[in-house]
Amino acid sequence: MAAPLCSCIMVTGKSPERRPFAHAAIRSFFDQAYNSLELIIVNDSGESLGVDEAVGTKRVREILVSKQPTLGHLRNIGLNEAAGEYIAQFDDDDFSASNRLLSQVNECIMRGCPTTLISQIRYSFVTGNAYINRQRPRKGYAIGLPGTIVHPKTDFRYIDEPLHEDTHFAQQFEKLYILHNSPTLYIRFYHGYNSWNQRHIMGALENGKNRKMLGPASKTYLEAILATYYGDIIKKKAG
Repeated sequence: MAAPLCSCIMVTGKSPERRPFAHAAIRSFFDQAYNSLELIIVNDSGESLGVDEAVGTKRVREILVSKQPTLGHLRNIGLNEAAGEYIAQFDDDDFSASNRLLSQVNECIMRGCPTTLISQIRYSFVTGNAYINRQRPRKGYAIGLPGTIVHPKTDFRYIDEPLHEDTHFAQQFEKLYILHNSPTLYIRFYHGYNSWNQRHIMGALENGKNRKMLGPASKTYLEAILATYYGDIIKKKAG
């Protein structure tokens, strides 16, 4: 039996400085171990990312739209275009490990509900700081990391708002499974052009330089990902 299609929704176009991050995220899409995928890129920059339409069973569609006022509205354009039985938020400036979608789609199928991750590495290209963020469930917020959601196709839509839209979207589901994952499954970046500020993403490590609050294995993994996918960005900043 063929694996069900998962549609990955990527919103991009916020600023030209994010384009190299979007290309790196697209590379991570093609490196996914789960093969039945489509990537829907909703781009309001006015300039195409120039991505190949298909590689094997992993298809890419880029939708160029006029400048939109909110992230929630852009995400809904992607949802309306999605053909998959399952849908993944796939942000343009984050990194998904090769087994992220395989892990989450399988959990969705087995449990019959959306999944989110509980932990991720966070890294700042501005300061070089890194740490592991674990989003422990708490009263009124038992949804894990909302930006990592993978869910069955639904009539639910994002609220038309610039921030918190992923949190409010995830809270609509009656049941949601939080995957107790290795933090290496997902890396969230701060680069200075994010929707959220440095304090929100990097917390207590927003200041200072090159403080990596990671174990040896996570640190080695992060350094390998940065070198493989983000080398040009690092060289440009160093220069």
